[in-house]
Amino acid sequence: MSNSDQKTFNAMSALLTGFNEQLIAPQVDPIGLPKLFLQWATDHSGGDCANLLATFASLQAIVPALSTDEIGSVIMGVSPDPTTGEPIDENQTAVAQAILKLWYLGSWYQPFDIAGAAKGKETVVSDQAYIKGLASQSMQSHAMGNSTLTFGYWDKPPAASLQVTTGNDEVSAGGPPDTSGWGASA
Repeated sequence: MSNSDQKTFNAMSALLTGFNEQLIAPQVDPIGLPKLFLQWATDHSGGDCANLLATFASLQAIVPALSTDEIGSVIMGVSPDPTTGEPIDENQTAVAQAILKLWYLGSWYQPFDIAGAAKGKETVVSDQAYIKGLASQSMQSHAMGNSTLTFGYWDKPPAASLQVTTGNDEVSAGGPPDTSGWGASA
């Protein structure tokens, strides 16, 4: 994977998840989930991950700039591509949904049949992917079976704002991008 692909993947992941890009891909990252996730998505989606990254990059380059909600709606298949007037390929949308699930749950849900993997097959990508899944962070919790906190930590209330967890300043100013129309299927 090129450095450019990784940067595009990180930006797209931040848009999909609603988490700040610095939390998705910190400068000092001993675990390296973004690199692992990009490699996994590339290896398990044929050329569709590369096509999705190219679509995302082209949407970011449109002048005047599209909002994150508009870009998200296009890559999730809700709105047509404004340059062509056509929806993006459904496999690209399926890969975007699989990447979103990967970030939150630490598991890859195979979006379509491909050599050696049937649609819907679930694979835990790594123990760190499970432990560091965004679902736990969103709940200001930890993955089941993993905690570095001391006994009795649950007796104290969680932080007042998700901004602390997501690093996304938009959370305190109205929440993450409106994903209600994105239609992600389970």
